[in-house]
Amino acid sequence: MGYSINKNDTYCAKFMTGVIGDYEVTYNQRSSFHYRAFTECHCFFIRKRNWLNDVINNSDHNEIAELFKQKIIKADYKRTAMIEKYKRAEMEHYATRHDYQKISAVTYMENS
Repeated sequence: MGYSINKNDTYCAKFMTGVIGDYEVTYNQRSSFHYRAFTECHCFFIRKRNWLNDVINNSDHNEIAELFKQKIIKADYKRTAMIEKYKRAEMEHYATRHDYQKISAVTYMENS
């Protein structure tokens, strides 16, 4: 998992297991991070439409949906906090250089 600054991709975290894109799909947010598999990857997927209609917004499963949402937010916060720390440090490094006038980066925005 990583980020992009000035169109240069930097991958700074490795996750062996986990769900990719759960926060983005559940809360309809665009990801500001990059994901890449460095080894062969075996996975399952669920379509966004089915996830939202059958699991999250289904009135029969409100308690389960709320538990999913809480776990998704907590896991996303842990992942993004670590990546943002590396990203801020690199942006500060570019800000101190005199040969750069502009830094192009997508930043993470909290869901308000």
